[in-house]
Amino acid sequence: EQGFQPLAVYRAHLQTVFPQALDALTPEQRDLILHGSEDGRPIGALFISSERGLCGPFNDRLIAQGLQRIRALAVQNHAIQFLCLGSRGKRLLEAAGHSFLYAKPLPSLAIPSYVDIEGVALDLLELAERGMFGRLVVVHNAPVHRFQYGVTLRDLLPPTIATPQRPLKRVTVKPARDASTLVTH
Repeated sequence: EQGFQPLAVYRAHLQTVFPQALDALTPEQRDLILHGSEDGRPIGALFISSERGLCGPFNDRLIAQGLQRIRALAVQNHAIQFLCLGSRGKRLLEAAGHSFLYAKPLPSLAIPSYVDIEGVALDLLELAERGMFGRLVVVHNAPVHRFQYGVTLRDLLPPTIATPQRPLKRVTVKPARDASTLVTH
């Protein structure tokens, strides 16, 4: 839970920067980013499981409930492409008879590094650009209450961003002057 606290600050910052960035785009570029172009392409379902030992029920519930919710999307005439971060989740999905468009293990005792996550993000963006899916839904366990987690589905691509209601003043975004702070961020 403490690990999520810095993300709230980052999220708040992005919520102010994204509308400004969108305002700088042409209407066609903005529409493509905000609405994507599914064109009947499959939905990518990215499952993120835990690699830690003794997380069997944690991962079992994630896969069972996640598959149930993803099947509801498939009923709406969308094919599903499975993607997975975490070898334990991958094994459970394979046991359920699913094949993968993309799969990658996670570290078992540490938070993945920025470089690792950047690599995953670039891989996913490349798959999206190649038309392997038109929408990417992330299926993960999210904290609900102290030591309690619930299965959550979240659209990742195309991003859900509110368009500005009024023109915004343009702001030049500059990297932090302190290189070590920027690298840590």
